[in-house]
Amino acid sequence: MYFGIVTTTYAFSFFTPTILKQLGWTAVRAQVMSIPIYIFAMALSLATAVVSDRLRHRFAFTLAGCLVATVGYILLLCQQSIPVAARYFALYAVTGGGFITQAILLGLVSNNVAGHYKISIAAAVQVGFGNCSGLVASNIFEEEAPT
Repeated sequence: MYFGIVTTTYAFSFFTPTILKQLGWTAVRAQVMSIPIYIFAMALSLATAVVSDRLRHRFAFTLAGCLVATVGYILLLCQQSIPVAARYFALYAVTGGGFITQAILLGLVSNNVAGHYKISIAAAVQVGFGNCSGLVASNIFEEEAPT
């Protein structure tokens, strides 16, 4: 699960400037317009982490994040026939959903393993394997760019 959601995060980092540039902005303006997306995703991720910790429940938040990101991906698949504002909203949905799920999955592993040595090894394996998804995301970008 973590590998898949980190692939979304990496791919989003590659695709966001390209998608924003297609909205008619210059390259510099496209980079600047990606900043609010990341601020929104950070705020959403922190709020979700606090709520899931208070409720002591992770799974529903993981599914909710995946659902939000899926809505964004559906909008991006239809990007030729939807207005610019909907495409920009889709970027918020993909990033917000991905960041929610990524943070929750990091906590989920720590909650399901007993002993501090096992937790540290499990977290390291999870992050190490998840970061290999950068290879997948870069190949996706190479094949799918510029759309």
